[in-house]
Amino acid sequence: MPLNMKETTFDWFVCQCGNSPLYEGFDTCLMNGTIVEPTPAEWDGLHYVCLRCDAIYNQDTFEEVPR
Repeated sequence: MPLNMKETTFDWFVCQCGNSPLYEGFDTCLMNGTIVEPTPAEWDGLHYVCLRCDAIYNQDTFEEVPR
């Protein structure tokens, strides 16, 4: 499910499922969707998972990562 680009900014994601940081939110993850702590040792610094619909996004490109 793509991001809602009318409401998404570089520091605020809004998923097409309606989720935003005000609702279920997003968590840092690996490219495969595994949730990790946002530390350099664990997180790649790029990917977030929607905690409502499990879509994975690349924060640099705003593109959904295929599973």
